[in-house]
Amino acid sequence: MELNGYQVLAPTLFNQANQLLIIKEAKNSDDITSLKSWELDQFGSKKLIDYAEIDGRHVFLFNKTN
Repeated sequence: MELNGYQVLAPTLFNQANQLLIIKEAKNSDDITSLKSWELDQFGSKKLIDYAEIDGRHVFLFNKTN
């Protein structure tokens, strides 16, 4: 991500981010209700704004909500 000009925050700063990108390889992970992770918990309240499946991976992009 950094090589493409994106700012990457340290894990301790996830709660300060405006967007969160999650990449999952697990089966059935296209169901947003099945997503559970420390990163999502740290990010806080969120809204899914984009989803894609790329090479068998599920990619979720979230925006912070207030």
